[in-house]
Amino acid sequence: MSVLSNSCTEAIPSQNLSQEIVRTEDPANITDEEFEEARSESSPNFNDENTIKEEFEKIALKSQQFSAPPLLKPLHSDITPKPIPSYATVVKTTKVTEKPPIPITKPSLIITSKKPVSSSQETIHAWRKSVHFKELTFTPAEVKPVSNHKLRVEFDKQEQRDKILETINRPDSLVSAEIAKKLKPMVILKGIYKDTPVTELVDIITNQNTKIKDLIISPEDIIFKFVRNNKNQKLYNAVFMVAPHIWRVIIEIQKS
Repeated sequence: MSVLSNSCTEAIPSQNLSQEIVRTEDPANITDEEFEEARSESSPNFNDENTIKEEFEKIALKSQQFSAPPLLKPLHSDITPKPIPSYATVVKTTKVTEKPPIPITKPSLIITSKKPVSSSQETIHAWRKSVHFKELTFTPAEVKPVSNHKLRVEFDKQEQRDKILETINRPDSLVSAEIAKKLKPMVILKGIYKDTPVTELVDIITNQNTKIKDLIISPEDIIFKFVRNNKNQKLYNAVFMVAPHIWRVIIEIQKS
């Protein structure tokens, strides 16, 4: 076994590693007998069964300190079944959506620029220079561009439309106005069997719908126009031109 001094350090054999490391602390004052006695007192006695049992009890005690605390109450104790609402309650609480009103064609004018223009914006500019609504007690309900750079000006009342018609149609005006023609609305009837003649469709519609039949004043109130194809080759669709009051009834029947 090598000896360590204050001046130099020699290689330490592996079998006496713990002994030599301890002795390097103060080799001049510790004898071999004192060193062996100190090492035996500091090393645990693994042959003692009571000592091993105590160590395992300490480990088990520490593991219990990190375990989750138990639930105060069972999970199912706070869950109570909700009563099923009755049909009357559901109907009472259900919001009823109001049907949108049927659009009504308002009295309108078609405004055309007297000079050639390249856009509807130029027609609007000429329209504003020709009519000054600050001198009147009303304004148009809507002004919207239509084809050929013209404008469609709608009013809430027919008297308002006629007043503007008189104001615009004067020699110094930059635009001209005419009453918009009321085109009859069109409806389409889908899913008609091909063995049904188109000449019988008007009679079938009126005879099977008393609401429509009672409103017909003249044969022009409902007229068959043309046929369109259906996705089913055994069926076809028919298009009709109807009077405005007939069209409104058809829309109401479709919504109900």
